[in-house]
Amino acid sequence: MYNDFVLVGPKSDPEVIKSATSAEEALKKISLGKTPFISRGDDSGTHK
Repeated sequence: MYNDFVLVGPKSDPEVIKSATSAEEALKKISLGKTPFISRGDDSGTHK
């Protein structure tokens, strides 16, 4: 089993996640930024 993280956002990349080297780093940048984050929220365990 594998978990794939797909992050989709505006082309302008306001939180500069394009340079992130891992999903963890990208999500950290998003959580510290001001851009809204929307999760699919399907209770898969990866949405928290």
